[in-house]
Amino acid sequence: MGFRSTYNVNDKLSVQHWIVNGANQTEDFNGFKSNAFLFTIKPAKSVSWNVNYYFGNENRQLTPDYNPGLPSLPTQPGLSVTPLLDRIERQSHIFDTYASWSPTTKVTVAGEFDHVSVVTYEWTRIKRAWRCRLFAVSFHTEVFRLPAGLNT
Repeated sequence: MGFRSTYNVNDKLSVQHWIVNGANQTEDFNGFKSNAFLFTIKPAKSVSWNVNYYFGNENRQLTPDYNPGLPSLPTQPGLSVTPLLDRIERQSHIFDTYASWSPTTKVTVAGEFDHVSVVTYEWTRIKRAWRCRLFAVSFHTEVFRLPAGLNT
């Protein structure tokens, strides 16, 4: 849930801005808002390129309440009111871009790059794809890093 706006600059460029509760969140679970800036660029009829940047604090402020009893405050049943003692301010940053080119109606070439960064981990994916009328081919590479030293 949140506010999303779109402005079509012209037939080749569209700009969006989002203010939302969080990634895949409908309820405000931490008091912070996340932002996204999205750009859709169409320099030619056969080319489309999307550039997206999302950022925000995705951490909870309250401890989970797995076995709730009667609420201690007038709140929604099952929601905790106990604040986290070791709360860390962590900003999530997600950069995503993908482009496609269709030189003919039977052939499409596409590429994608994603980078996710949070204090606890970092993840990067590069994906390439080629599709024609009879078959499709796709390759991707992923890198996942934890600050503790585990890399894949």
